Amino acid sequence: MNKKIILCQHPHVTHLEVPEGDKNIILSFHFYEPMVLTHNGAPWTPTGKYTGKVNYPGVIISQEDFDKQPEEIKEHIQKYTKEWNRDTLLALMDDAINVAKKYDLQLFCGEWGVYEPVDRELAYTWTRDMISVFNENHVAWCTWCYDADFGFWDQKKHAFKDAKLVDILLGKE
Repeated sequence: MNKKIILCQHPHVTHLEVPEGDKNIILSFHFYEPMVLTHNGAPWTPTGKYTGKVNYPGVIISQEDFDKQPEEIKEHIQKYTKEWNRDTLLALMDDAINVAKKYDLQLFCGEWGVYEPVDRELAYTWTRDMISVFNENHVAWCTWCYDADFGFWDQKKHAFKDAKLVDILLGKE
């Protein structure tokens, strides 16, 4: 049996033209919201240039910290001055979940995770929320990635560099 994967970023999944009746399709998306948390300090993204404190769950960026930021990044971080929690994550995935249900197809989040320099307790809380949303909605998943700057494994040492994250991912914590 040949499975076909249709990859679509989550805000655009409702625009997919999915062939009806083909059960060999897996709908796939990537998910990194809230980017100012998951990519905090990542130099390749505008949200990574944010230099203030982040929080999760709750208001990720306080108004005070937002006001201190350079004008060129404010448009990229404005949406993070509101409340973010597990329900926010679910709401952002809701379109993808509903499309998968409509066509009775498997939904797969093929990329999600948190950049290593991000405060680990915040990363763990977000990861737990993500897994609970995935489990509740039968979303298959794999994280990005296991061995680099979003990972939990050190290839040179052949050891876990974040064993607690592994426990969370495996449902042991």
